[in-house]
Amino acid sequence: MAPRATFSARRPWISSDDRTMTLWCVIPTKPFEEAKTRLSPDMSPEARATLAALLFRLTVETVCRFAGPSPVLVVTRCPKILHLAQAYGAIGIHEGSHADMNAALATAASHAISHSASGVLAVSADLPAITADDLAEMTSDPTTPALAPDRHGTGSNAVYWPAPRLGPFLFGPHSFHRHLAAMAAGGLRPRIVRRPGLALDIDTFADLQCLEAQTV
Repeated sequence: MAPRATFSARRPWISSDDRTMTLWCVIPTKPFEEAKTRLSPDMSPEARATLAALLFRLTVETVCRFAGPSPVLVVTRCPKILHLAQAYGAIGIHEGSHADMNAALATAASHAISHSASGVLAVSADLPAITADDLAEMTSDPTTPALAPDRHGTGSNAVYWPAPRLGPFLFGPHSFHRHLAAMAAGGLRPRIVRRPGLALDIDTFADLQCLEAQTV
């Protein structure tokens, strides 16, 4: 049985007595040393870890600015990232040393719903061009699920589930179609949000070239 995800920190305005309906954001994050393995032919392990840390900071800072006083959770098994999450204004959740990331996301989402969240927005940790407007578009209809595909149309870079019909998180290979299937199985028709800031995650050298082209 996978270890239960545990909360490493709380903001002072989050308590069991707080029943204000609000959006909660969740960012799943691998240890930096394990991230970006598809860049191995082009970058050293140290360079890949540095890149992953930079992408994490850019993403978390944007999500925290968007969320304002609303909770932002970072789900990871890396103590260093838990510390960084708190430094950036988020709440760190330890997923357990052998926990499944999607299971840890489900635990975090259930915690959010138990605190009267109006919905849960999960965002990939490697979106260098993401903006607050991108996140606002994901949640512009708070009663309808939303799904943001990557630029290839195969992965999911953001998923929004409205309360109380919280569905599964299925990040990983071909997650866009798996999320679509899960939503369809629940009788839901999601909004598909296609925006450059949500579509570009960094996994390959071609992704880095695409980012460079966008910023020229």
